[in-house]
Amino acid sequence: MGRALCPDNFEALPIAKIAEVHGGKALDEKGDATKDTIRNSNLDEESSYRAIRFRPRMIAALVRFADEICEDRSRAARFLMERNALPRKSEIYHYYANSITSVDVDLGSKCINIKYELTMDEIVNKKGKDGGEEYLIDEINSRLEKMFCELCYCKAFMYEVVAVNKIRAVVKIYDGDSEVRQEVFELAEDGYPSKMFSFEAVHPKWCGESVKIEMASNGDIEQ
Repeated sequence: MGRALCPDNFEALPIAKIAEVHGGKALDEKGDATKDTIRNSNLDEESSYRAIRFRPRMIAALVRFADEICEDRSRAARFLMERNALPRKSEIYHYYANSITSVDVDLGSKCINIKYELTMDEIVNKKGKDGGEEYLIDEINSRLEKMFCELCYCKAFMYEVVAVNKIRAVVKIYDGDSEVRQEVFELAEDGYPSKMFSFEAVHPKWCGESVKIEMASNGDIEQ
């Protein structure tokens, strides 16, 4: 839309600077690449434009973390999924989005609540991802770990307006219309923050292959 959206370059400039730290990497003072893009940017703590005061670093953190929790079923190409017409390399991303049925910010509990609902087919069969394939459960695990990592990073800049410090994930598995399993995970800081949350370390048996084998041994599915 170009100038029709923002005709004033001086107004567009801080918007562009905030967008630049949305992801990727920046160079720190030692010249090393780092994901700490907000601190290693020229964004001010506070600025103003036309007598309106705003906080660029806080806005950048809000936008960055909002992107982590904005995905849900509406972003999945369900028309292609129903016809098995998804490009193999991007299957997992659409199935991941389609599995999210609810995301909400509970400020009272200082928590992000996210609910996943999966079918038996999505438990048993790996989905294409880039040049390989992966179980949907493993994709969910890695995305939750990244989401929690981004929360830990962004909350240092946005805690005054969004006091969220944990993620609560509910995973439900269905066989047809019947719910056959539910797991609840809470991702929160524990002790000195030297490491981020890891499903492999905290829940070693909760991975695609192990869940498939366990449910087959229980008679829920056929191998």
